[in-house]
Amino acid sequence: GKNLGIIGYGSVGKKVSEYCAKIGLEIIVHDKYLKKFKKKNKFQLSSLSFLLKNSDIISLHVPLNKENKNLINKNSFTKMKKKPIIINTSRGSIINEKDLLNAYNKNLISGFALDVFENEPVQKKFLKKIKKDMNCILTPHISGVTYQSNIRVSDFIVDKVIDFFN
Repeated sequence: GKNLGIIGYGSVGKKVSEYCAKIGLEIIVHDKYLKKFKKKNKFQLSSLSFLLKNSDIISLHVPLNKENKNLINKNSFTKMKKKPIIINTSRGSIINEKDLLNAYNKNLISGFALDVFENEPVQKKFLKKIKKDMNCILTPHISGVTYQSNIRVSDFIVDKVIDFFN
């Protein structure tokens, strides 16, 4: 019965939405490059402000560029009506960390999970602001460091080298 807001509907955003829909979450998607869904999708395509206002959980899946830097900031947090949990596994600096902590301390959000940070490795200055009783999870961004991903990357590089010499 909860709404999951997905910002960025590329390959990772699609996978997250598929998994979460199977466990009963209603999916709200915002992707500025996406104009409509294929008919098989039952997800709601929305504006960013609608997603912020109506999501119980917000998961970010966008690249870091000039347009997306500080995409989630003080202004964004004031639009959130359901005190969502914020999840950022895309890139650091998509969320303004100072504003994130202020939003948490002002009870505008109920928690957050980050595996990417504005400064990596994560800075002690940021970690000192995290209290033991906060509803948060901080992990290193190491999803690409698996046996399977190393094989895929190695195969990709070998193919590119072969293509170059051919």
